[in-house]
Amino acid sequence: MSPVHLVKKLLRWMASAVARVISARLAPGRPRLTTDEWVGCQFSFAQLGEDRLLVFFLQGLRERAQWVYVDVGAHDPILYSNTLLLHKAGWSGINIDASEQSVHRFQGHRPGDRNVWAAVSDVSRQVVYYRYPSPACNRILAPEDLDVVNIIGEKPVGSTRMTTRSLNNLLAEYMRPAERIGLLNIDCEGEDFKILQALDWVRWRPYLVAVESHTRDTTAEMCRHLTEQGYVLVGQFLMTLVFCDPTLPEEQGGSTHPIVRHSVTAGPGDLYQPRRDDGEHSYRNQLGDLGVAQISREEARSKEAANEKEKGASKSPRLDRPATLETSKETPWKG
Repeated sequence: MSPVHLVKKLLRWMASAVARVISARLAPGRPRLTTDEWVGCQFSFAQLGEDRLLVFFLQGLRERAQWVYVDVGAHDPILYSNTLLLHKAGWSGINIDASEQSVHRFQGHRPGDRNVWAAVSDVSRQVVYYRYPSPACNRILAPEDLDVVNIIGEKPVGSTRMTTRSLNNLLAEYMRPAERIGLLNIDCEGEDFKILQALDWVRWRPYLVAVESHTRDTTAEMCRHLTEQGYVLVGQFLMTLVFCDPTLPEEQGGSTHPIVRHSVTAGPGDLYQPRRDDGEHSYRNQLGDLGVAQISREEARSKEAANEKEKGASKSPRLDRPATLETSKETPWKG
């Protein structure tokens, strides 16, 4: 590179840096952090910070090379990504999306991942993939479905006919021998629960499951289904539910957090669910109508007392620790 080009490049970099500093100082509402505050700041690429919790539970896994993430409805390698923080930490995995443009973008940003263009559902069937002004809300619907306005009220700007594939089929094709799923992230705008129901939990058994739910009833159904599979709800970020497999042994990196380990001491079918006392926002109330086994605080204390008698000193976590889980007609479109 000639000296002239080098000087020009240096000047452009300096001008860009000055512009960023001025913009940060003048823009209203922009945080002005001290050096100490920058040191303590934690970054997130996810829409609501979900990736911070995912990294918290995944960072202790042993034999890191065998663990991968599977992102179903991946949408974008950067925007609203629950897996980019893991990717930056050295993880790789499988990104699946029904948008060919999204898959091309993943190929450019994560060439080491397996980036798959596919529409995912519970079974193979014919669907229409609708594209909207907000690509994060793109979704698939049955050809006969006329309610095509998306969740934020947008009408589609285009559509493509596709044939869906089951997640079991895709995993069988793209998972490598000896690999295990550390994170299964599902965001398929209405197909999420169908995908969960059809998954072969014995064969694949992800350690963490992050899935979106936009209605109270769907949330309760998902909690019941994942509880029946032996998972425990460890967090909720508005519409994103995060479940953890408590059966992963500690020597393999399984979490020792009280919320996770409780399901081992409580036994199959019990649901650890900290709740507010007002009842209105309690998922225990939602799940009770669906027949999900639950334990009250009084029952939990009784179990702890029994454990103390048997073992001399109880090592079971207390179940009454305060915790907050935030809870969060269309017109036909003629293309």
